[in-house]
Amino acid sequence: MARLLEWLHDGGTTLATCTQGQVDAWLSEAPTTRATVRGFLLWTSRRGHSRPLTAPVISTYFAARTIGKDQRWALVRRLVHDEQLQVADRAAGLLLLLFAQPVGRISRLTTEHIVDRGDTLALKLGRVPAEIPAPLTT
Repeated sequence: MARLLEWLHDGGTTLATCTQGQVDAWLSEAPTTRATVRGFLLWTSRRGHSRPLTAPVISTYFAARTIGKDQRWALVRRLVHDEQLQVADRAAGLLLLLFAQPVGRISRLTTEHIVDRGDTLALKLGRVPAEIPAPLTT
């Protein structure tokens, strides 16, 4: 909510004068905030702090993009074993499917995130590096 208010302020407007078009423009730049901003906008309009404003319901956004457990594991098996796919694509897909890493974060990973322990490799995604199992280390 603070980011929306800051964005409005930087654009020379306030929540009281904000239009639905401005909310939509802000959401197009930051779509992951939809879940929290929707409730905030409903609250502000009910209390008279803004005109009626809304944001899309996030549950339908994610529901359309989820896959079943069997399909996910089939994709994991393919990424592990299909040597016809590029290594970078295989690694990115596995990070997405196994570690729920967002694509934006995957794209920012560097060799600094790899921990070589001599006999094993690990990937530093948080404080504790996650060990990379064979055959992914070859």
